[in-house]
Amino acid sequence: MVILGISLYIFWLLLVIVKFSALPRDRSFSYQQAFFGTLLWYKNFRNLLLLCALFTLFIFAPLKVIYLLFLISSVLIFFMAARNFRYLIANPWVSLALCTVSLVTGIFAGLFVFRT
Repeated sequence: MVILGISLYIFWLLLVIVKFSALPRDRSFSYQQAFFGTLLWYKNFRNLLLLCALFTLFIFAPLKVIYLLFLISSVLIFFMAARNFRYLIANPWVSLALCTVSLVTGIFAGLFVFRT
């Protein structure tokens, strides 16, 4: 079940990266639309996939695996938001805040993964 949860989560990350690259590259870019879509949360496949993956991981996976996935996700989100910040896509304050939050999350997740 852990492998199923990890594969669902990685599939969700890949879908987010594809959606991230498909959105328009101007100031109307929306991170909410990139991560969660425009439909209601229970009608969007990506949101249901994320819920199933997180539920499976939190029930069956060890804590170190969960933090490792947080670390990988935060690194990917940091690079995607930094690229948007560099090329002036979306609101720069939102991109800067997302870079900061993902950097802090990555540091704490990395400390937990590599120190224990």
